Amino acid sequence: MSDQIKHSFVYLLAGGMAVGCLAMAVDLFRPTGPAEKPAELAARPSKRIVSAREVEYRSELIERAKRQQEAVEAAQERKEAVAAAKQAQAQQMTLQQLAQNEKIEQMARDLAEMHQASDEAKRLADIRQQVLTHAGHMAVHSEKPWQTLIIVAEAYEEEGDVTAMKSVLGDAEKLAHNPVDADVASWAIRDVVKAMVKMRLDDESLKAIENISHPQARDLATLDVAVWYSNQGDTQLAKDLSKSISNELTKDQLLVSVAEGESEYEGLNRAALTINQITNAAQRDDAWGKVAMKLSRAGDFPSAESAINRMTNEAKRDRTLVTMARELAKNGRASRGMQMLMRMSNSAMIDAALCEISSDYARRHEFTTSEYFSERIASKGKRSAAISTLTIEKSKRGELDEALASVDVIPEELVRERTLRSIAGVMARLNNPRRARNVARRIQSANERDLAFASVAAAAAVKGETSIAFNTIQEISLPHAKALALLALARSQYAAGHVQKATTLQEKVVSLLAEVESNAQRDQVLVGVARLLQFQHDSYVASDYCALISNVGLRDKIWSELAVTQIRQGNLAASQASAGQIVNEQLRNRCYDATAKVFAQQVKPESAIVKSRELETHRQRVVFLCEIAGKI
Repeated sequence: MSDQIKHSFVYLLAGGMAVGCLAMAVDLFRPTGPAEKPAELAARPSKRIVSAREVEYRSELIERAKRQQEAVEAAQERKEAVAAAKQAQAQQMTLQQLAQNEKIEQMARDLAEMHQASDEAKRLADIRQQVLTHAGHMAVHSEKPWQTLIIVAEAYEEEGDVTAMKSVLGDAEKLAHNPVDADVASWAIRDVVKAMVKMRLDDESLKAIENISHPQARDLATLDVAVWYSNQGDTQLAKDLSKSISNELTKDQLLVSVAEGESEYEGLNRAALTINQITNAAQRDDAWGKVAMKLSRAGDFPSAESAINRMTNEAKRDRTLVTMARELAKNGRASRGMQMLMRMSNSAMIDAALCEISSDYARRHEFTTSEYFSERIASKGKRSAAISTLTIEKSKRGELDEALASVDVIPEELVRERTLRSIAGVMARLNNPRRARNVARRIQSANERDLAFASVAAAAAVKGETSIAFNTIQEISLPHAKALALLALARSQYAAGHVQKATTLQEKVVSLLAEVESNAQRDQVLVGVARLLQFQHDSYVASDYCALISNVGLRDKIWSELAVTQIRQGNLAASQASAGQIVNEQLRNRCYDATAKVFAQQVKPESAIVKSRELETHRQRVVFLCEIAGKI
């Protein structure tokens, strides 16, 4: 059976091959012609009949192929989406890592800066401590070590170092003791007690008082402590301390302060009990007056009037009434203040009070109220002064026409002309120099007129109107007035860079000095020359003119100004020399202190101790070092 199948398969294969060869032969021998187009082939009907099953099968294959293609595309999309998600996640992680790294780096930088700042702060703190320690050593070797140590203690107080402050004040108290002279020691310890009270060292101050042997110094030190307690509201402790005061007048002085404090914290009735304990009548009146003022400032005017009514000294009562009337006027109760003044018996004092109140209102630019009081002044002199102040203040506000009209009602001619002089200067400063010159020409007095022209010229020079200033100077005849005007013009020329013109004007001023007869007027011109030379940074020549000033107080003032100017210009030696020329010891010490503080602003903390040796006195060095410590 198997052999039969094999023979059949062979026959079929051979037949198929024969048919194939025959078809090839037909194609080889078919006549050639033009190729058919695809459209023609498509239009030509197919000779092969396709079964429905084959069509369905083909459709199924196509559909399956589409589904496979879609599955492949969906898988590709999923793959791409996963890849994109992984890439985004990687990018996010990278960004987070970068941000974290940046944060770590910033934290590292901040930490480094903190360490650096901490190191810098520690370095500056060490320098500050070294500077203050050296200041303490300098203070110990000063002429009055207890006073100089108080300066060091104040520096520690500003630093907030209470322990060091107490220690330094303790050293000051020890150095204040003088085994040779107990009285000198007592007054020195009193200085320390005052410093302790100022720095609120209550217990220490009370203990220090026990070391004062001089009765008056001890009483005054106790008074200082007790007054401080009274001002803080502890009036009972202040009263207790008064029992240890031996001098009756000092005790009464303390009771005055206690009564004043009680009036503020506990009212009039409580204060009255304390006032009744005061033995001295004058001190008792002082107490009533201070209580009255304390109550009036608090707005309790009925109680204040009650306190005034208990005063026995008429003059003191009138002065208190004046002060209270001013308080009432400031609080908008002018008519009530006027009633208070009418209770006074001294008409001259009433006029003086009305003049003061009127002037106060004028300076506050309340012109209507100022006129209300000035019109009620009986004295021509005081009324003239009040109207003059009112007029000048009006001109400063730009009410020039009203001011000039008010001048005409001033009773006294001299006051009227001085008022015109002031108005002329104000007008010139308000950019109206030509009208100011016309106002000056209305003045009859040659002296006042020349001073008015000098004011106008000076104001024009400051404004840069050189020609108006120069022409105005030509109308001045008095030497000192012309010199003052030329000084103002010289200063403006120097400020504008015209050094040669300024020098020429300065030489004219110096030549006019010989014509000035009055010492006061001559000193005024010398002061102007010295200040001009300071402005020109010529301090050495300024010293020469400063030395020519005859008035000692004025000369000391200019020496002080010159010393500060010289140290600001970096000339320490000249500044020290100028300060040393001051006659008044208190002013000289203040000048030394001021120059030391200015010098401290020019020196770096690191070199402060070395630089301090360039200063004159131990006290000045201490002030300098404490100022250095304060700016670190």
